[in-house]
Amino acid sequence: MPDQIYAYRLKCDDILYEKTRFIAMALKFIEGFDEGTVGLHGWTSARLGTGRFGGSSWTAGQNEHQILNLPTPLTGTLVVGFAFQHNVASVDTIFSIGLLNLATTAGGALQLYNNTTLVATSTTSPWTSVGTWRYVEAKYVLSTGAVTVHVDGAAALSGTVATVTSVASMAWQTTNNSTYGSCCVDDVYILDTTGTLNNDFLGDVRIQTLLPNNDGTYSQLTPSTGTTHNTLVNEAAPNTTNYVSGATVGQKDSYQFQDLAANTANVYGVEITNYSHKDAAGPAGFSNLVRIGATDYVSSNQPLSASWVPNRDILDANPATSAAWTASDVNSAEFGVQVS
Repeated sequence: MPDQIYAYRLKCDDILYEKTRFIAMALKFIEGFDEGTVGLHGWTSARLGTGRFGGSSWTAGQNEHQILNLPTPLTGTLVVGFAFQHNVASVDTIFSIGLLNLATTAGGALQLYNNTTLVATSTTSPWTSVGTWRYVEAKYVLSTGAVTVHVDGAAALSGTVATVTSVASMAWQTTNNSTYGSCCVDDVYILDTTGTLNNDFLGDVRIQTLLPNNDGTYSQLTPSTGTTHNTLVNEAAPNTTNYVSGATVGQKDSYQFQDLAANTANVYGVEITNYSHKDAAGPAGFSNLVRIGATDYVSSNQPLSASWVPNRDILDANPATSAAWTASDVNSAEFGVQVS
């Protein structure tokens, strides 16, 4: 089993406070396409197909682009990783960021372009067989244009492209394809090189999406129906007819979650996501909550909108130890929300 980046989903309403805060480090974005709100995560297209380990992936048709608009432009040195499935005999450009373009040849080799000018071609052909998943990672030093590309954890090619100051979006795309599902993308991560964790190539990683499966220590919010809380917030694709809500600062709900796959190796990060809104005028906020042992760790206050939106925090490190997460850390923790 590849190493993991972990994501969890929950839904709440009008939704936190605590002295201990958690801080994201080098991981800037992850996507496993299993959440059901792809269009609200910055993507411009929500066409989904089968993922490489089950679940979902993004799948493309002829001349179709999937653009990811980042919430904040990124600078410095970036590493982008993604699983790519080659489903036809000819795929041209597959990924673009700044002036960096990656493409495949009809023979399945990988090419690096500076905009439209060929810079380098891989000596191996990762996609000689149609339908093969490969994991691609590109490191891009924006200030110098230096690019290094790995496939399945091994160096594949390198070169130099034009410099850019910052990156506000990136795109996965196909050209010269005639059928739906001509390529698929899954298990995307983006990081920069700041901090002491997750600041370089991660290798072939998988994003697991885990959902609540039991009530936790806190059940202070009000369920929309019944008395069980976790069953109202445990859908992969949010269902806004069932929810928990609260209006009193300091109220908390926490949940136990499904375990990671038994053969999970490293856990590079945890993304906490809740899907929430406010239903009245005036300020309302929440924070994401992690409970480890007997201690609560919370994010900064996130103001709510009248529209339902996903609200995310990425934790590279276990906030209780400041070290990388382990699978047992994730499995034993509770996650939830708190009114702020």
